[in-house]
Amino acid sequence: MKRIIKKTVFISIAFVAGLFLYSCYFTGVGGRGSIALRFSEVSPKSARAASSTTYARVYLIANGEIYPIGDGTDYVETSLSGTSATEVEIPDVPVGPQYQVTISIGDKPTVDADFLEVTEYGASDPFSITPGGTTDVSLTPTASPFSLYLGGTELKGVIYNTADSTLYVVSGTRLYMGASVSGMDTGTLLPTGYSANSISLGTFFGGAAPKDEPWIDTNMGILPYRNGAFQEDFFSGTISSGTKPSILQSGGVWVNSNVDLTVFYQRDGGLGGTYIASDNASTPSNWNWLDIDLSDVLTGRPILDFFVTANYAYFATKLGAFRLDTKMIQDYSVNTSNVPDLMSYADFFKVTDSNGNEIPIISLGYDNGTKIVMGTEAGAYMAELDEASADTPLKAGTISLLEGTGDYEITRVSVSPDGAYIALFSEKDLFVYRQSTGTIVKLPFYSGLPGEITGAAWMPDNKTLVITGEDGMVSVDVTGLGL
Repeated sequence: MKRIIKKTVFISIAFVAGLFLYSCYFTGVGGRGSIALRFSEVSPKSARAASSTTYARVYLIANGEIYPIGDGTDYVETSLSGTSATEVEIPDVPVGPQYQVTISIGDKPTVDADFLEVTEYGASDPFSITPGGTTDVSLTPTASPFSLYLGGTELKGVIYNTADSTLYVVSGTRLYMGASVSGMDTGTLLPTGYSANSISLGTFFGGAAPKDEPWIDTNMGILPYRNGAFQEDFFSGTISSGTKPSILQSGGVWVNSNVDLTVFYQRDGGLGGTYIASDNASTPSNWNWLDIDLSDVLTGRPILDFFVTANYAYFATKLGAFRLDTKMIQDYSVNTSNVPDLMSYADFFKVTDSNGNEIPIISLGYDNGTKIVMGTEAGAYMAELDEASADTPLKAGTISLLEGTGDYEITRVSVSPDGAYIALFSEKDLFVYRQSTGTIVKLPFYSGLPGEITGAAWMPDNKTLVITGEDGMVSVDVTGLGL
């Protein structure tokens, strides 16, 4: 249960001019100085859990960017003990920028714990400072909408599998599962030698029909978890590159009337997959894996994101965004001596601004129906897929910007199962968009998000969003966000 302080936090900001040159980090001039922040008294310790310590993390935002003020961190952290006022000093701050103070208030299990279970958060109005002046601002914290689980555990990703009504979460060495966010088990260790990069919703032969299952993307290929056991032989076939790749993301597409399966994956420096005929499903050692190396033409990670539909795989890459027909993988499985040319199978699509300039697509989402969501360097765009077309992935005239996102780089997209809500992640913040009303709400990084985001998934109720990160897992009921 969250322990809410329910008091306005008054922050007295006093600027003392210093005899320093102003920082080149900002364009403002006028010297440097210190900001003194004074918190008013907060609720007494007895109102909070005796087993934890409540802290405030103070961030300073300057011209819309985090101004690092901690010793090795972006924030200053202070204990809120008893009813006494608390002061925090931020030294060596330049005159000029438009400032904003934000706080996260919450509990830590121990003094040395790195993560904070945020119960409240808030931000001041923007303000400016002048040498020799004092500015008084106030902010009223509001309750965090997030609930934290597996706090302090660095998690790599999350999926919900409707086939077995189970939520799966993976850390580097352990798979957690449960019927609900609050009902996760203590985890099962991955087999020796395996290290997880992420987890994907895969699929395999399930008797009369395809059956979804978790695929753990590891340093030694794809590791499915099927019928209560890890399938270590899944990546035992022949690989065109000769080296078993470290997988970052994977997925499967059913072809030939859901009789055969095409697997796609992305790795650091390339992509690949295999074609599995139904009569060859039980012999993984016979599968031929195509591995395409793109590192010669692109530096860094060339594949940024991808998802699969019933017919295609859609990729966001440094070469541009395109879809691939499953035929590329199938052709290779028939003739392994003929490594296909990726570009000859790729159907490209793009997003442009009002001046006709192309905006790089860096993330992708799919509503399990007809719509694609494209995260770009300048907002999120939605469009209608045209899978009936042999060479045009998007229907003409259907691309539109999601209002309120144009000023942000959208690095991750997740759509609720019914398509009603879209979760959009920037480098630091979360946006939730409601399709029926066209409204959007922003939840800033200090509101309780679990550090650097590694994954997002929706529960089958179409309203509970689950997010994993470097500090654990949180959930939020998006219907309570005022959309």
